[in-house]
Amino acid sequence: MHIPVPVIHLFATVLISLPITLVTAASLKAVSHFGSNPTNIQMNIYVPDKLAANPPVILAMHPCGGNAQGYYGMTKLPSYANKYGFILIYPQTTHDFNCWDVATNASLTHGGNGDSAGLVSMVNYVIMTYKADPKRVFATGSSSGAMETNNLAGAYPDVFAGGASFSGFPYGCRRGASSSSPISDTGCPLGQVVKTQQGWMDELKKGFPGYTGSYPKMFIAHGTADNLVVFSCYTQQMMQWSAAHNITLSKEVTNAPSSGYTEQIYGDGTKLLGIVQQNGQHFTPYQEEMVLKFFGII
Repeated sequence: MHIPVPVIHLFATVLISLPITLVTAASLKAVSHFGSNPTNIQMNIYVPDKLAANPPVILAMHPCGGNAQGYYGMTKLPSYANKYGFILIYPQTTHDFNCWDVATNASLTHGGNGDSAGLVSMVNYVIMTYKADPKRVFATGSSSGAMETNNLAGAYPDVFAGGASFSGFPYGCRRGASSSSPISDTGCPLGQVVKTQQGWMDELKKGFPGYTGSYPKMFIAHGTADNLVVFSCYTQQMMQWSAAHNITLSKEVTNAPSSGYTEQIYGDGTKLLGIVQQNGQHFTPYQEEMVLKFFGII
């Protein structure tokens, strides 16, 4: 497939501009043996000095071209972990331009042998090692990490209580693509994969065939001027997760959480919440307090 040169340049520009100067490697601990790891991804963990009893766990996933240490410095989640005593897992992939696998059936399917299996192994390791609360496990990420957040919520709804996706796209949107890197097949990130609400729900059911339980609560944030993962991907995500929770848009609040943003509340706001940044580009600014309140951690 021919990839337009401007698209490749746009991805490269964003990746080069990642705030790697904020890396605080000394605050992270590498974990070598954490369980099944079929794709040889890497685990790093941030454990605050003072843990809460049965602490919550947040799996925080980097974008394409990024790494665990870079994403550690990209948000203020570590400082909140110090205050509230939760554990952060910062995984890292070194495959396909450091992009998470949201294309293969192995990663898209519960019990498969893709990236998602290794990520769940990390979660299980933390639960066992630190007596973390298995009912308060959450996934979050930006760009490729946001895509994997949706993937984990679809393939492992029995593991994750919630997810927060910043500049991502729906579960299953890149199913069958040739590699993890979005530039290998730009159809999904450029908004060319469109389904009905029922179509997205049918796609979601492929993640864990036969599953009858509830799906994770989802926090979805996106910028309207994102030209790498276009804004229609936000709309498709909201269609998918509103179907999963059988709820509809009930309220919009302008200039919330701050000027230039619009908050979209679905149902009573406890299962699905959207944040739209007007004229926002790729890498929507992370909303730590909103996410942690949505997760019920603070």
